[in-house]
Parts: sequence; C-alpha cells; structure tokens
Amino acid sequence: MLAAILTLLVVMLVAAAIVVVAWFGTGVTQTSQSNRFAKFCETVSDHLNGDAEPAALTNLLEARR
Repeated sequence: MLAAILTLLVVMLVAAAIVVVAWFGTGVTQTSQSNRFAKFCETVSDHLNGDAEPAALTNLLEARR
C-alpha cells in the first residue's frame, strides 16, 4: 500500500512540474521571473545539445591543469 501511495505522489509531482514548465513556457505570465526561467531553460537546452560554451568553472579547472 505504501508503494502505491509513493508512486501516486511521484506521478503527481511530475505532472505538477510539467504544468509549471508549460505555464512558463507559453508565456502566460510576462514577469521578469518567467523571462529568467525561459533564459535558464534555453541555456540548459544549449548545454544538453552541446551547442553552448563550457561553464566558467570548467574553464577554470582546465586552466589549472
């Protein structure tokens, strides 16, 4: 029974996260926070696709070698 409750909780959290991302992604609220969130998502997608420059910390670590 506990496993079913935990599974339901995880499914609800994932569904809520999808709704939040869709809410900000469609631009329903035009605040600076949503713009920052959109910019963050764009940066993350660039890094995941391999299109972005390495992070500053990576550059610093490579410079120390």
